Amino acid sequence: MKIFKTTTRKIILIIFVLAFTLNTFVYAGVNPTREELELMIDRVAEKRAIPAILLKAIARVESCYEHYKSDGSPKINGTSIGLMQINNRYGGYDSEKLKYDLEYNIEAGADVLLNKWSMSSYNEVSSVGNMDPNVLENWYFALWAYNGWAQSNNPNVVQSYAKKYTYQQLIYDVIEKEYDGKIHNIDFSYLPATGKPSRSLVVPTPMYTNGGNIAFYEKGDYVRTDGIRTKFHLRDAPAGRYIHDISLNQLGIIVEGPVLQNGYYWYKVYIDDNTEGWIERNFLYRTGDNEYGRYVFEDISFHWARKIIMELYGKNIISEAQYYNPDNYVSKEEFCILLSK
Repeated sequence: MKIFKTTTRKIILIIFVLAFTLNTFVYAGVNPTREELELMIDRVAEKRAIPAILLKAIARVESCYEHYKSDGSPKINGTSIGLMQINNRYGGYDSEKLKYDLEYNIEAGADVLLNKWSMSSYNEVSSVGNMDPNVLENWYFALWAYNGWAQSNNPNVVQSYAKKYTYQQLIYDVIEKEYDGKIHNIDFSYLPATGKPSRSLVVPTPMYTNGGNIAFYEKGDYVRTDGIRTKFHLRDAPAGRYIHDISLNQLGIIVEGPVLQNGYYWYKVYIDDNTEGWIERNFLYRTGDNEYGRYVFEDISFHWARKIIMELYGKNIISEAQYYNPDNYVSKEEFCILLSK
């Protein structure tokens, strides 16, 4: 009987220790520095063809650049999770990954913003100008919708909701005060005095505009489908009808584009003799080009020096590796080695 009690106590103690350890592990989240988070957002924004400054400002407004609380647990407000405060009420994303995978959370934020942009492009909410996504001012209604397509974000009625600013104005203010940028507001006279604007409303792009930093591809570039989604569509024309379904990481070559249509830049991609069509730039990741072939470094796809780097590789001056780190400083030793080759 005494042995049984001792054994039982040991088992209980082990269970308690395991439970405490697992709990500590689950809630051991530490926030990266703001600089590190901004670099992560830059990488996602480059791939998703979204002006990076918009995603950064959203992260600042939504969570103050904090994914985890002081106790290490994920920052959750109601059904909104993490850095980008993704509302997963309807289960469109993996909740556990939203909590513990920062890059996934940022990707989900980019996906939500693209969905709102799509709503604006296809008259599900109001739109601005020709909906060129590389014009920051054109994102006004997509930013509004990110916070919910509600009349409380109508600048003509915002004060009646005990709010000082609309959500989109908060985004604009962060860009101006913390990133030394400027986005010009649309003409509010186009908006109703109460309620939400018509879904079919098209407001002119402001006279003065600011460009984004979307990177464009070239004919002959090697690409693959990329993103948080698992299925993509090829169309018979820019914004045309679906003709092929393709999967994640499908390789192809750009043969035409870009063409701006319905708020997206489209590229015609050749996959094989039976599969070819148009797809949004947002879901294509460049992996090489016609002149230098497949890139041997994962981090040069959007870098201005990518072709020079590949030329050096082709001449055996640099060796293949997973990352090249093109923005790092070159040490004296590395420079001497390069000169010797």
